[in-house]
Amino acid sequence: MKKHNILTKSLAAIVAVTLTGQAAYAATYADGDLILGFRATGGVGSTKNVVVNIGQASLYTGASSRIPVVSGTTNIGADLTTAFTTWSTHRNDGARNAAGQVVGSDVIWSVTGTTGSFAPIGSDPAKTLYATRAISTPGSHPAAWLRASETAQGATTNLMKAFGLQYATYTDTANGGVIQLSNDINSYSSYQPGGTTVNAGPSPGISFKAFNPSAESTSALSSLELFRMAPGTGSGEYVGTFTLNSDGTMSFTKTTFPSNAPTLTAPATGAIDNATFAVNYTLPVAAKPGTVIIDFKGTSPATGSHLFTMNSTGETAGAHSFVINTADGTGSKVASGTALPDGTYEVSISYEDIVGHPVSNAVVNTSVVVDTIAPVINVAGVATTGYNSTTALPNLIPSLVVSGSPVSTTQSPAAGSILAAGTRTITFTAADAAGNQTINTVDLTVATGTINNTVQLKSTFGAGTTFVAGTPVPGAGTTTGIAKGAIFTSFGPPSINDAGQIAFLGQWTAPKTVDSTGQLITAAILGKGIFTCTVSNPTPTLVAYPGGPCGVTSGVLGSVMFDPVINSTGKVAFIASLANDPYATVPASPLIDTTNDLAVVTNAFTGGALTVAAREGSIVSGETDSPAISVISAISLQGSNLLYTTVLKTGTGAAVTTTNNKAAYMNNNGTVTRVIRAGVTSLPGTTGSSLVSAYTLLSAVAGSPGQTREHSGNVASLRVALVDKTVTLVDSTGGVITPFKRVGNSIDGSIGFPTVPVFSTFGTSVMTDGADVVVNGTLAASVPASVTGVNSKGIFKGIGSVFTAIARSGDIAPGGVGLFEAFGEPLVSGGTFAFPATAKLGLVSKSGVFWRKSDGNLVKVAATTETAPGAPVITGSFKAFTSLGLSDNGPLFYGQLNLEAGITAENDNGIWAVDASGALVKIVMEGDTIASGKVVKSIVALTGVLGSTGVTHSFNNNRQITYLATFVDGTKGIVTSLIP
Repeated sequence: MKKHNILTKSLAAIVAVTLTGQAAYAATYADGDLILGFRATGGVGSTKNVVVNIGQASLYTGASSRIPVVSGTTNIGADLTTAFTTWSTHRNDGARNAAGQVVGSDVIWSVTGTTGSFAPIGSDPAKTLYATRAISTPGSHPAAWLRASETAQGATTNLMKAFGLQYATYTDTANGGVIQLSNDINSYSSYQPGGTTVNAGPSPGISFKAFNPSAESTSALSSLELFRMAPGTGSGEYVGTFTLNSDGTMSFTKTTFPSNAPTLTAPATGAIDNATFAVNYTLPVAAKPGTVIIDFKGTSPATGSHLFTMNSTGETAGAHSFVINTADGTGSKVASGTALPDGTYEVSISYEDIVGHPVSNAVVNTSVVVDTIAPVINVAGVATTGYNSTTALPNLIPSLVVSGSPVSTTQSPAAGSILAAGTRTITFTAADAAGNQTINTVDLTVATGTINNTVQLKSTFGAGTTFVAGTPVPGAGTTTGIAKGAIFTSFGPPSINDAGQIAFLGQWTAPKTVDSTGQLITAAILGKGIFTCTVSNPTPTLVAYPGGPCGVTSGVLGSVMFDPVINSTGKVAFIASLANDPYATVPASPLIDTTNDLAVVTNAFTGGALTVAAREGSIVSGETDSPAISVISAISLQGSNLLYTTVLKTGTGAAVTTTNNKAAYMNNNGTVTRVIRAGVTSLPGTTGSSLVSAYTLLSAVAGSPGQTREHSGNVASLRVALVDKTVTLVDSTGGVITPFKRVGNSIDGSIGFPTVPVFSTFGTSVMTDGADVVVNGTLAASVPASVTGVNSKGIFKGIGSVFTAIARSGDIAPGGVGLFEAFGEPLVSGGTFAFPATAKLGLVSKSGVFWRKSDGNLVKVAATTETAPGAPVITGSFKAFTSLGLSDNGPLFYGQLNLEAGITAENDNGIWAVDASGALVKIVMEGDTIASGKVVKSIVALTGVLGSTGVTHSFNNNRQITYLATFVDGTKGIVTSLIP
């Protein structure tokens, strides 16, 4: 019997191979065989090789435990002794005697094999390679050999075949091996580094090409790990470990390779879901078909394992993501699976690598919950009447009975919303942690309400020494700088956000105190600070005050404070002075003086503490010429995006001059980017001159000084003039300028012109709501005369670079006021547009407020000489519209009446707004008696204020308006009204 066959039977039976006394036979070789080779790198036996066919690779990939390969000093050990003389006595490489002479053999070895180039063998495709790699550090694993393309592995396959076929020409020794001479053709040595070249074999050192530097051991008695490389890319698969003992016995151990453990990242521990579950895992190596299994093991109340077996697309090495359908167990990579009933599970992953090693994940993700039962909402307890169109909708959720396991319950419209009169549907949504959601509704009957101007905060009497009841200042007597008994004396124009949060500048006094004889004890103490409150809770909260923290080391806030702006979460920004902290142990560096004491302060950045966002005298980060700020002129706050305009100090930096010292910057949570800078910014995509010479941003505009215009999130939309005097409309997003319309560009869409007109000028500003922009534009006269002086003016809306006309001169104005003549600056909010304009009917011209609603209809809101709703006399008519605002709900404006019978300078101004039905209603007028019997003397609303010109202050998108009122008794108050 040939040795190869004996090995096969012996290994299959997992018993030792004993070849003692066996007759010599011709060696055999077949594709898929693994060949064990020994050689000596010096000393005795350096001219010889010992080579043994140890059987098909499948014997090792299919092994289930430790198996012997060759055994005993009477077989391969004897051949090693024959070839290397001293093997049985000296097995340590390079062993020497007492005289220092080499008596060892420097023996090293390897195991290699291939399927051949043409046909697969079992699960091994053609050109699959096997090779060992030395374990350099005991207890560790060597790096796997890398797989290569069929072409590259084919070259190595050809060398291995040549070696194997040459081996088959020899005759086995009685011990089952073959002893070659190193210079034999295609000998084992000729394929190893340092091999001989005195034969027809390959050049030495190529080591079967794919396995450089070598597949061999580093010493005779070391262990080698066997890897399998099917053609492809990535690491080869670990098969097992060969170990050679001192007597020549060799064994093979098949174990799990720890570095091949998979990872399971989803569903993570604590995950909760209903209809679907995301599964994410990574296999370090390819898996044996049908062995990748995700196990959902039920712990409560479901029990048992629910197994999901992946298909071929889920068995490749690398990351895998897919979704399991809990109802039927299917998924994009699932070959088989079952439905997952509601319950809690442990989830694990296991697989076998391509050679059959079972590999389990060390991490088991637990407490994974499947929950498909939605909460139940009972709305029977919700009152359906008792609501009106000027009262905020209450929180109705406490009236619900929600069963199941809800995590959140919401109502829409939200609490605080103002509902129009009529039948209104409230929608309740309850959701649990698994994402199950239930919706239920209830209809409310909303009556028409009466406008109620509620005094949020009251001041003391403004003149003399007699004090009336006012709002106490929070922190009085407990906060440094706010004396005991401090009461508000005055307020600045308030700001309000959509959540009904109000910010304002408040001034206070702590009244003088006297003893029983009238002797002065303390004089009146004055102060000011920034405060916030809410519509529903007018109790103010102190945000900033002189002497308080400002975010500068050894610095405090100074005595100068401008009116604040507020963002959607109730955070504020304001311009203020800074001062040196007199109590600081280390002085500010540099000291705060008149060159660096003005700053923009905000609590809108991460952490919520007051922080200096921009400061006079500071160098602007990100500018290459290192300019210093001289003046901060206007601010706007949206989220954590603080937009501010500046004048840079000439002579600072590299080259700051009067031509490049006007700039605007955005500070987003501490990161500053340039929005635009005259004399520095160039517009991309423009022909001719592209350098900006001037721009309009955050400036109060006639007709609507208190309206948000150019700032939406991190985008600023603005009008710029270039050095060649042309005007362009641009967006600046994160410092990136995008021009979208330029003088000379055509308008878009058909507006009745026989030829396409182009813009000749734009108005002073461009307004945006984050989606649309709107501009007052003039078209150039053209030949033939499609554009003339009569029809050249208009209001144009744009989305990107596409602009169409909303209204133009010569068009019929709605409301019977004649033909449009001229236009003021327009506004945009929530896709609706409003603008002031004049129209002429015959010889009579009127000014009016016009509104292009979301349905596309253009309507007249109000016009001069027409009756003002709610005027103190029936003949009261509008004289002028001094400030226009626009919320998502419609226009509102500050108007003045004509002085006529019953209308005097004491009652000729007020605020009007469009209600939910589209009708114009009065909110408040001078002379009105409002809450607590207060008679209004003057109103400050819809105005641009110092420090934040061009920024909405007085109203929000929730039908709320807040304003500063001075009353005839000399007191002042912050008043809030609900637009019906």
